[in-house]
Amino acid sequence: MEFIDRIFRLIGPGGRNSVSAEAWCAVSHAAGVELPDDYKQIVETYAPVCLSSHLTIRHPDTEFFNLAAWLSSSLADLAVLDWIANDGPEYHGEVPTFGGPYGLIPVASTDRRETVFLRQRAAETGDWVVVSLAADGGVFHEFEQSFSEWLFRYLSGEEMVGRNSAIRHRDRLLVENLPKFPGDIVTSRRGPAAED
Repeated sequence: MEFIDRIFRLIGPGGRNSVSAEAWCAVSHAAGVELPDDYKQIVETYAPVCLSSHLTIRHPDTEFFNLAAWLSSSLADLAVLDWIANDGPEYHGEVPTFGGPYGLIPVASTDRRETVFLRQRAAETGDWVVVSLAADGGVFHEFEQSFSEWLFRYLSGEEMVGRNSAIRHRDRLLVENLPKFPGDIVTSRRGPAAED
């Protein structure tokens, strides 16, 4: 079974929050590259959403929790940081680059100030890696896997943002549907029973 299917089984039914071509174009423009299909499929099925009370995934076609706006703002903030003067973490032995082909592209965040990035490895093959950064740890962690595999492992309680980052569930996964427009409210539910 592919990891995207395992995600759908773990989280349960989504709302199929379709995204206009213009909204995905705005995201691609902000990122400097088109994001991978499995990430886009998860966004269109569930976002904007907070999973397991921690991880927020945004949507491109909403007023609140807008992916393109957050991505642009995050990339602008990352670009002005002086990674050398602040003794920031290196990525593959170098100062990290953000956005565009082969740069780190923020795609999700947590309430623990952790950021999840995607990075394209090779345009010819369409291969991507997931990179995470904990704000207090200052270390990039790279996972040679798709976003859907990373997300499944994160939601299953594995350490996917560094040491001691695992989220343990006492019950079924908490899924909080976040407001998209003024007047919307947060609704929450539990995902199906855990996979054997």
